[in-house]
Amino acid sequence: MKSKTGPAELPARLAPPRLQRGDTVSIVAPAGPVDRAKLERALPRIEARGLRIKLHGDVYAQHGYLAGDDERRVAELNAALADPETTAVFPARGGYGCSRLAHRIDFGAAASHPKLLIGFSDITVLHATLASRAGVATLHSANLSDGWGEEQPPAEWIEEWFWRCTGLCGELAASAERPCPLPVTPEAQQAMTTITGGVAEGVVVGGNAAVLTGLIGAPQLPSFAGKILFLEDVGEQPYRIDRMLSQMRLAGLLDGVAAVLLGQFTDAEPADDKPSLALDQVFADYLAPLGVPVLAGFPTGHVRDNLALPLNTRVRLDADQKTVSLLEMPFAE
Repeated sequence: MKSKTGPAELPARLAPPRLQRGDTVSIVAPAGPVDRAKLERALPRIEARGLRIKLHGDVYAQHGYLAGDDERRVAELNAALADPETTAVFPARGGYGCSRLAHRIDFGAAASHPKLLIGFSDITVLHATLASRAGVATLHSANLSDGWGEEQPPAEWIEEWFWRCTGLCGELAASAERPCPLPVTPEAQQAMTTITGGVAEGVVVGGNAAVLTGLIGAPQLPSFAGKILFLEDVGEQPYRIDRMLSQMRLAGLLDGVAAVLLGQFTDAEPADDKPSLALDQVFADYLAPLGVPVLAGFPTGHVRDNLALPLNTRVRLDADQKTVSLLEMPFAE
């Protein structure tokens, strides 16, 4: 009889090397099929930063709703994670499919050759796995296709912050004595909502709420205890988000969190013909009783200007001032 598994305590943190001009970055497609036109728009924007592109197979392969069968996708992903030439790994897009690979990811290679994994949405599975099984810090940010590959790319300040988080440009350093605030426009800060005030420090874990819920019971899910839990989602009505938070609470995952940071919940309106709770009410019902700082509306998630948020990285969250500040960098300093 198999033993039950709970969320994993994080191993010792590994910060990957910073990106530098001339470095090689690997492009992989571990989830849904890739839009060729979008990726062909994105790659020159990456190369313009002086980075070299490396592929480990056919990123345009398609197998139903997947970017190729599982064997192809996991082989390409593991090749990128183990590749000694590669400094960072860019998944081409999210969609669905990473959970089919999670139990086969070579986290030994990931720990031996830590690389900055960059992405969001379904890539949450990879963020969680690399944190829980290898201790690697990663970067929650736009995927290549659904970010850099759009006809209208992210705003200049979003792009500048992203590259600073990779270490490629701009001097960026952070410590408990010198926290580095994440840049947020006055309009975005005003749009944020403090559900519960206060200040907390801790390592950020999380990502897409639906994807994290799908990992409950799996060893790839990191423990949320003592951490700052980040959640975002798209296309989920309030009752579905209610169900996700209910499952997290019933599984004991919300017990002992240090704080909660809620990003963008895009297209989360209830159906027109059905009664519903407001999403803010759902958040308050589940998160206010925790008695920890809770800040909602942070500009990270399924939006054009998707602010990069380092994961498995210590931050300070001030829910009263509506700020998040890095206390360490996602790359080795």
